[in-house]
Amino acid sequence: MEFICKYCGKECKNSNSLHNHERLCKLNPNRDESSFVKYNKSGHAPANQYIKAAQLGLPKPELSDEARKKLSEATTRNNLARSKEFNEKISKTCLAKSKAGEWHVSLAKNLHTNYNGVDLHGSWELAYAQYLDANNIEWQRCKDRFEYIFEGKLHYYTPDFYLVTENAYVEIKGYRTKKDLAKWSQFPQDKKLVVLKQKDLQALGITIKV
Repeated sequence: MEFICKYCGKECKNSNSLHNHERLCKLNPNRDESSFVKYNKSGHAPANQYIKAAQLGLPKPELSDEARKKLSEATTRNNLARSKEFNEKISKTCLAKSKAGEWHVSLAKNLHTNYNGVDLHGSWELAYAQYLDANNIEWQRCKDRFEYIFEGKLHYYTPDFYLVTENAYVEIKGYRTKKDLAKWSQFPQDKKLVVLKQKDLQALGITIKV
């Protein structure tokens, strides 16, 4: 069972966590104020040295070098912990989608490979290019742009490959989105577009890294 905030869509660990989050969610029009905010508004919450100085009209306190160092170390630890947690969540999501044949886990658009002077995105495109060369199929990195409308706006779509002899365009695709469907449905009908997913590449005998 998933515990998703009905206001912002955030995923919570359990029902109690979800309840507390929704109660204080910034997108909840009837949200409660946190106890920290309530106490500070009423003047009863413990105040740190900066709040006390501001309340008394005194200059902002100066931090010692030791205090600055401790704050810096604490910030670094927190950032590393958040980064690790985020990366683990992304990795888990990608792996699940990959096993279902829905996503390219290499997050291809962020991974570039120079293959014989051609910039390819991710391991799937590289594997396909190597397959084409091994089978003497003439290909090019596609440079043609095709117009399509998505959510009322004009966009341009460039497939991944162009097969010269076949006069066909090829798209290597993992996770399909609504935007992809718009691209493909509006692709010129006088031109050939082939969309290859994980199972299609594997059917060609191409080894896919997941």
